[in-house]
Amino acid sequence: MAPAIAKTLAGNHRPLVRIHNAFYLENGHKSFPERVTRTHREIAQFSEETIILTEADTCPHNRYSLSVKSHLAHITATTLVGCQGAKYWFPKTDADDWEATAPYRTMLGQVRPFLREVAGIRDSVAWLGPQVLGRPEEVLRKPWDGEKSLDFLSDDWGWRIFGRLGIPFTLSDGREPTDAPGPGGPRALCRTAPWAFSDEELHDFLSGPLLLDGEAAWHLSRRGFSERLGVRVDSAPFASSAELLHVIPESTRERELSVGMTGGGRYRLEPTSPKTRVVSSFVTGSKGNFTEIGPGLTWYQNDLGGRVAVYGLSMQAPLDWIFFNSKRRGQLLETLTWLANGRPPVVVETDLDVYALHGRDTTTKGREYLCLLDLNPDTVERVSLQLPGAPVRAIERLSMAGVWEPVAFSAEGLRIHCEVDAPTMEPVILRLSRMVVS
Repeated sequence: MAPAIAKTLAGNHRPLVRIHNAFYLENGHKSFPERVTRTHREIAQFSEETIILTEADTCPHNRYSLSVKSHLAHITATTLVGCQGAKYWFPKTDADDWEATAPYRTMLGQVRPFLREVAGIRDSVAWLGPQVLGRPEEVLRKPWDGEKSLDFLSDDWGWRIFGRLGIPFTLSDGREPTDAPGPGGPRALCRTAPWAFSDEELHDFLSGPLLLDGEAAWHLSRRGFSERLGVRVDSAPFASSAELLHVIPESTRERELSVGMTGGGRYRLEPTSPKTRVVSSFVTGSKGNFTEIGPGLTWYQNDLGGRVAVYGLSMQAPLDWIFFNSKRRGQLLETLTWLANGRPPVVVETDLDVYALHGRDTTTKGREYLCLLDLNPDTVERVSLQLPGAPVRAIERLSMAGVWEPVAFSAEGLRIHCEVDAPTMEPVILRLSRMVVS
């Protein structure tokens, strides 16, 4: 409805819309990827001719509500994903309140050259990474529940997982081909997202690399896709105290590792083919005396040629207790690498929460961009990246003065170590130049 209203109000002019994506009353930074994800999803509902403004609101217009750093981070990230300007809210009328907005006004006066360059990146970049699938039809089809908002899509793989583990990702409604580098970039579905897609579309997704949580796999199984998943999925609750990560050829693990579990949301997976690989198992008991209950994570290459990974947990589970540790992070990176037929994903290598965007410049061959935002109170020191592909010959950082400054770095295989830090919520934008073979 909003696009139609905007078009009508615009008359003979380009439609202009300020979307609803403010980040005021912030309570820490770890939800920041969700706000950028919602921004991207809202932009996708409008035509390309529509001018989209980000809601750069500091309500109630002091730093108790929103820090200056977060204000700049919000404007930067939402511009990079498509906003073409901002509506700034400083509606203070008396002298004392006007002074409360001075830190924001000072910052904005200093960073105009920086934001001008950010807008240039927005207009030339194609963002890369695993595609998190979602479509508004999922929300519209949900039964009404007064206790739960109907505003948000089930795209948790992105903002809840990738967006905190330093893994750049993209968003897709499934209507265009994957754009990750190399053949067949992974797609991801979770929770009730399959509701929005037809059987034909799901068949297409299952013909390529696809990452599923247990809930999405359960919906696909009920729609008759068990044979393509390599597992049947049962939603009956069961207890599990840990997940046992098995030794597999694709991993550097030399022994099985156990990772604790808490809360519910687990799904029982039953392999339907001898080719289904059980990469981990849900277990009960304690270390040295585990009893296996069933698969935790499975990998399967189906008869369509698609590689499908099913993790027997719903993204509605308390993930802070489950996913955010080095063992599961390593398991996820192994899975994304397997899904991409051996090509590792781009990732910021740190044990801190980092939101990252990675993309290629469509106007200059061999040029790429990486935007990092440290969501953790600790600084990411000496940024390290896993960066597959052609060797990097130069790295530059965009300064607040809008100048690209050289960054010293060293390379070690796929790893790049940059002589640059990423302080909390300060946008670090790197321009990477790869060696190009003529």
